[in-house]
Amino acid sequence: MSVPYELVWLNLELRPALAERFFVADFRGELPFLVPQAIAERALAEPTSLDEEQLLHGLLAVFAERDEDGYLIARPKDTAVLLELFEILRQGFGFESFELMVLETSGVLRSRYGVQPSQACLSAGRLLVPGSHQIRADLLLDLWIASAGAADVGDHPLAVHYRRLIPELFTGLTRGAVPEPTYQLCAYLNLAARYLRDDFIEPGSLEEFLVDEVIEVVSDPRLKTKLAVLVEAVKADRKLSFADLDPE
Repeated sequence: MSVPYELVWLNLELRPALAERFFVADFRGELPFLVPQAIAERALAEPTSLDEEQLLHGLLAVFAERDEDGYLIARPKDTAVLLELFEILRQGFGFESFELMVLETSGVLRSRYGVQPSQACLSAGRLLVPGSHQIRADLLLDLWIASAGAADVGDHPLAVHYRRLIPELFTGLTRGAVPEPTYQLCAYLNLAARYLRDDFIEPGSLEEFLVDEVIEVVSDPRLKTKLAVLVEAVKADRKLSFADLDPE
C-alpha cells in the first residue's frame, strides 16, 4: 500500500558536520528522518535540507519495535543515542514532557500522513511514558482505524493483531484519567474488538460483559445505538462486520 511519507536514513559516518548539527557530534551511525514521499529523493541527494522536525518524526516512528512474542521493545540499535536525542529535541522544541511531545507529534503525523506513523509514534510513547493514559487511549483509537482494511478477514494477521492489542490497551485505562467521551469510545471499541475476535461465543457471555463492563459506562447516544444494534444481532444470530460496528 502506497503511503505519503518515507523514512530517509542518513549515514553520518562521512558527514561529521551533520552529526554535529543534529547534536550527536561523535555519532557515526544512521539517523531516521520522516519526510513527505515527494521530497525523499531530494532529501537523500541534499541531506543538508533535512531538519530537526523531520528527525523527531523519524525517531518516534522507528523507536518502538515488537519482539517475537509481540511485546513492545525499544529499538535495540543505538538506543542510548536515540534516548539522548529525544531529550535534546524535547527541550529544543519546548515540550514540557515526553508525554506532550508524543501526543502533539502524533497529532501532526496523523493529520499529515494518516494513522500508521501516528500509531508508531504513540507506540514509542508507550515506552517513553508507560504510565500515560492519554497515549494509551490515543493508540487504541489509532489501532481501530488502522485495522479497518483487515478487520473483516478473520484470520488476517493484522486483524488478529489489532483485536488482541485493543483489549490489552483498554485493560490498563483508568476512567477519569482521560476525557469522558474518549473513555466511553475506548470502552465501546474494546467491546467491538472482543466481539470481532469471537470472545462471546458462550451463551449469555455478551450480556454478562455488557452488564459488567459497558452499560454503566457508555451514555453517548451514538454509541448506545451501536450497542443496541449489536444486541439485536446477537439475538437474531446474525454476525456483524467491522463496518457495522464502526462508530464513525
